[in-house]
Amino acid sequence: MGTATQSMWAWDNPVPPSQDARGRGYAPAAPGPLAAFADEQGLTRVHLAAPWAADEGPVGAWFAEAAAALGARHLAVDALGGDPGWLDEPALAATWAGAALRSADGRLDGIQLDVEPWTLPGWRDDRDDGVRRWLAVLDATRAVVPSALTLGADAPWWLVNVPAPDEGGSVLDAVLRRVDRVVVVAFSDHADGDDGIVALARPSVETARAAGVPWTIGVETDTPDVAGGAQYTFHDEGAAVLEREADRVARAFGAPGCVCVEHHRAWRALLEGVARLTAARMLVVPHVRSYRESGRDVHAPGRGERHGRQRAAVRKVRGRHDDRVRACGHGSAAGPPRRRVHHTRRVGTARGAAARRVHDAARRPARPWRQR
Repeated sequence: MGTATQSMWAWDNPVPPSQDARGRGYAPAAPGPLAAFADEQGLTRVHLAAPWAADEGPVGAWFAEAAAALGARHLAVDALGGDPGWLDEPALAATWAGAALRSADGRLDGIQLDVEPWTLPGWRDDRDDGVRRWLAVLDATRAVVPSALTLGADAPWWLVNVPAPDEGGSVLDAVLRRVDRVVVVAFSDHADGDDGIVALARPSVETARAAGVPWTIGVETDTPDVAGGAQYTFHDEGAAVLEREADRVARAFGAPGCVCVEHHRAWRALLEGVARLTAARMLVVPHVRSYRESGRDVHAPGRGERHGRQRAAVRKVRGRHDDRVRACGHGSAAGPPRRRVHHTRRVGTARGAAARRVHDAARRPARPWRQR
């Protein structure tokens, strides 16, 4: 991959749900394969999903091992999480962050919050209240993050246009006063134009630069159904177009490595689809060439027949890839947990502590990053 894409969100874990209710059962998210993938793509940072109670159970053990494996390859690792319930009880965000920090045992570089009040029904009715509660979550988390670590947040591009209640500037300005890093989410399947990534992200990037806050720009690779439309994701365009458009974004902002890819499972599927198509062509073409080079008196297929065989092989591989992507899709027990609204349920703890929230990793509804 090119130098423009140097970070990603990673929402999945390999633990079977039968072993841990927080498990996702996605084998490539095991520490070794995950770290190898990040290294192969030239990444420098991974936002790694930390479960609730990340210092307990099989998923907690995976989180600690994955953070260590990524760190061993000299990648920065942020504990990634977000739950709409935190908007009602900001202290829960601090509890979650504390457990993630204990689990990783010094291997984290930061905390990355993905809490999205704009996905909730109340946002349209009382936006100011939603903003206040979101900022309270940031404040509560800030209080428990060690000074040596960073606090980051995911923020849609249009927040720069929303006035902040109770303090000057936009909601983005208010967020930037509280965090050390920000991912400007500007989902589009092209860099240029009025609705392209560059135009959408530019006001937010300029605001972050003026505030002295490091930033990246988030792009999508999941299916159009998950993204809310084909125009918001590179799923249909493929890995080559993602790389090309990410490079254009990086050049437009003069910032190599500024693109953050959403997310590990979908991006891997995109790249594996390209690899399968390439392998199909390599298998077919040498077979046809052998007729010419063997010197044997055999029938060599005509051009139309050869091309027909190539197209059939490519269609076959592409069909398997499409089936695989559909198998990863929404509503599937194996589907990737999008940067999503986490449905939660209350459970007790062996220690008799306050009730905890366990993430069920359900797919979030249609893409909420469009302007609200």
